[in-house]
Amino acid sequence: MLFLTLIVPAIAFAASCPSLTRNLSRGMSGDDVKALQQFLIDQNFLGSGYDTGYFGPLTETAVKDFQCDKHVVCDGTPASTGWGVVGPKTRAAIAETCSHHQDQTTTDTHTDTTTTIIPPFAPSGAGSCEWSGRSVANGETVTAYRDYAVPSGSTCLSEERTCRNGDLSGSYRYSWCAVELAGMCTLDNIIALDSQYQTFYSYQTVPSWMTCNDVARMRQCFNGTFIGPAEFRFASCSVSAATTTTPAAPTGLRYSCASSGESVTLRWDPMPGAATYGIRLLETGTSTFTVINDWYVGTSFTTAIKPDVFYSWWIHANPNSTILGLYSVGDMFKCSRNGG
Repeated sequence: MLFLTLIVPAIAFAASCPSLTRNLSRGMSGDDVKALQQFLIDQNFLGSGYDTGYFGPLTETAVKDFQCDKHVVCDGTPASTGWGVVGPKTRAAIAETCSHHQDQTTTDTHTDTTTTIIPPFAPSGAGSCEWSGRSVANGETVTAYRDYAVPSGSTCLSEERTCRNGDLSGSYRYSWCAVELAGMCTLDNIIALDSQYQTFYSYQTVPSWMTCNDVARMRQCFNGTFIGPAEFRFASCSVSAATTTTPAAPTGLRYSCASSGESVTLRWDPMPGAATYGIRLLETGTSTFTVINDWYVGTSFTTAIKPDVFYSWWIHANPNSTILGLYSVGDMFKCSRNGG
């Protein structure tokens, strides 16, 4: 007589169990977000390759699906009920899921080499099965999808799953699948649908005397490209701690036009404590920056411009090469063609 003990390994799954200590929500980023995404990928709630470290709309949807599946929450909004936010209850559900998979073993005694199959979903009473946040009646068949979203041009893979006395056949998890549109936009790990608006920032870090709203701008996804000023390119922004040596705003701002009117030289006085200078040159009446140079070393800068067009400009005095400092605005100017 042959006694067979089957141990279901959990080593591969354990590698994706995240250690989460803070609440995570849309717009955040970090190694813990990446670990969360890897967990959701392994659990088939998030598509492969989306472990970017940025908590965007796809990650939020995956978290919502996980919360529904684990009966944490399945309605409301992130603000009202926490649906889509990884808070204490969701972290506990993640830990429980990890513990369940790591500790789960199956021991079965047979007279041959057959083994018992572990059902992928627990029954919810009277022979029914639980799947995708709903109860599937005994004998009922549902259409399931492997992914909830696939790239443009791909096909959603589906299978029929049947509940038989509490056991649900198959393995596909999702009740729906969407094909990403060709017009979707991506920028700094943000994914947006065509016509959708998204907030971007012109700086990832601002000094303590500013707020991130000062450098924020809404950009709209249009036919695969975010429209709007290109300098607003960062998905997140943070305020730095106050520095002990903040240089004063630059003084002595002045300009001189080339005789052709096609270039201008901007000058300013050197400021004590300034390691670099931030230069902004804006074509007046537009949102088009001719110059964005955050960490310029020097007090004189020459650049090409359009003749007979008015420009606004300002200079920051930066304490280092990572924090933008105080600024002063120069006089509006226009360089006339052939002198002036």
